[in-house]
Amino acid sequence: MPYTYRVDTDSLALTYYRKSLARRKALNVLFEESSYADTVRESQEICELLLKGVLRLIGIEPPKFHDVGKIIKENSSALSAEMRPEVDRIARYSFELRRDRELAFYGALDVDPWEDYTKTDAEEAMNKVDTILSWSRSFFERALGS
Repeated sequence: MPYTYRVDTDSLALTYYRKSLARRKALNVLFEESSYADTVRESQEICELLLKGVLRLIGIEPPKFHDVGKIIKENSSALSAEMRPEVDRIARYSFELRRDRELAFYGALDVDPWEDYTKTDAEEAMNKVDTILSWSRSFFERALGS
């Protein structure tokens, strides 16, 4: 008997979107606690969930790496017309957030995440997430009937 997938790709995309909305609320808590590095790290994860959800909705199985901005760009013709003008910016934000992913979480010998990530860093990361969320919201809602 062939394996039957338990969850279809649109349902999984909706799950990614819902998780992103919940995690966006959690960013406010991290930010209010002055946990700026964690705000940056969580922002990257939200970005990743949103973009991988978009990929699923256009029929692409997301790869197992964190920055899928290039794949979004390569497949922009599958996106809605209103999304296409912002694809380059969205891909850039994905790259920038990915770049800080591990450093914001683990640090390095010369980087203490608690000390070296600032309020400004956290605000910029949250603004990027808000842009990506706004960019993708109508696509998710229209495609998934939310």
